[in-house]
Amino acid sequence: MDIFFFQLVIIFIPGIIWERLDAQYGPNKATQQWDILRRTFVFGLSAYVVTFCIYWLASFFITGLNFQVFQFEEGR
Repeated sequence: MDIFFFQLVIIFIPGIIWERLDAQYGPNKATQQWDILRRTFVFGLSAYVVTFCIYWLASFFITGLNFQVFQFEEGR
């Protein structure tokens, strides 16, 4: 199988969990399938962006974390 499929599944997992909780307990229920798909994708993607930012900020304060967005090397 293609890796793109697995990346989409990983992005959608937090959104699917959130959408199930929202559909069960939330006051506004999305009835159209496109709205459910859109909200699931947006929430899943935003959850990973927030997690990425938290780890990136934590790498400045925790020395053993060594999380780098880019790795720069000095010229020779």
